[in-house]
Amino acid sequence: MFKYDPNYRLAALAINVKFFWAICLSIVILFTNSIPTQLTLVGLLLCLAFYGGLKANHLFKYLGLFWPVFSIVFVLHLFYHDGEIIFRIWLLNATYSGLFAGIFNLLRFMNFLLVAICFFSWASPLDISRQFARGIGRMGRKFFQDMALVFFIAMRFMPVLVKEREIVKMAMKARGANFGGGFVNKVRMNLSLLLPIFSRIIGQTDDVASTLALKGNNGVYFAGEKAKSKGSDILLILTGLALTVGIIYFE
Repeated sequence: MFKYDPNYRLAALAINVKFFWAICLSIVILFTNSIPTQLTLVGLLLCLAFYGGLKANHLFKYLGLFWPVFSIVFVLHLFYHDGEIIFRIWLLNATYSGLFAGIFNLLRFMNFLLVAICFFSWASPLDISRQFARGIGRMGRKFFQDMALVFFIAMRFMPVLVKEREIVKMAMKARGANFGGGFVNKVRMNLSLLLPIFSRIIGQTDDVASTLALKGNNGVYFAGEKAKSKGSDILLILTGLALTVGIIYFE
């Protein structure tokens, strides 16, 4: 869903720096418990996204895909907290504590989503897979090595899956399928895409498995030469660590 672009300004950063900052930001989002802090993080992440090269229309398009989740998160907290009642709908009571909890968790979810958008827009699937493989490959267990290979293949073929969906959708439109109309029709038509897509993907999966078997692959993913950390990378990692500890400590 999030499209990697090597031309983004922060795409040139080392993958270990991107991983570390994504983890640090996630920890800060998880352990901060005030609306002003979460709102400040939203502003900082938006500034970081725009500085890194993400366009406003693309960013808000990504966020717009999750508006049903935003609505559910807010409504669930609004009506399921005790306290002073704002208004009542049948047996449901909207309270001030629910309102604040809904806003807080909405901002927290938005922050996690912004971190994910930035990370996957600036980190290539190949670099993510290599880092993942290096991390779990050190465990030395065959199961984890197999999972690293599966993760790499899944990341590699995610763009292929998106293209397959577009191809199948255009083919169905050429045969008279209507993907417009009401919500029920849209859901029904998009569900009808699943069978042909999975048929094509299963065939491609079998081809990949046969190719790996012919090449004598034993489940180990060779990630290549490990990238060397520069002085600027180490400085960015230490800065991220210091900011994470400082924000959590003074929160």
